[in-house]
Amino acid sequence: MKWWLVAIAVGVLAVRLSCRSDVDRTRIATFNIEHFPKNARQVEGAFDEIAATGATLVAAQEITAPAVFLAAARRRLAPSWDFVHDPPRVEHHHHLGVLFDRRS
Repeated sequence: MKWWLVAIAVGVLAVRLSCRSDVDRTRIATFNIEHFPKNARQVEGAFDEIAATGATLVAAQEITAPAVFLAAARRRLAPSWDFVHDPPRVEHHHHLGVLFDRRS
């Protein structure tokens, strides 16, 4: 596991928790989305599942197109969502990242 990705996730969570008075509402999820985006059905299904969790922070794996992932998150969840991920190493690289709602 990449230590810096964990550090980013912990940092984002720490900032979020320190800025909130209602800590019980923080939900974290992990999602391994196989070769995202394979097709439109996968995109829609993935974000249906993410929305259903009620999570405000989602660790995601196997993201091959981070810009598409972020655009889908903002379209399906809210414009306030953001995605940070590891830098590309090779073409069609599977990214690891953290999707989070900046409002939370």
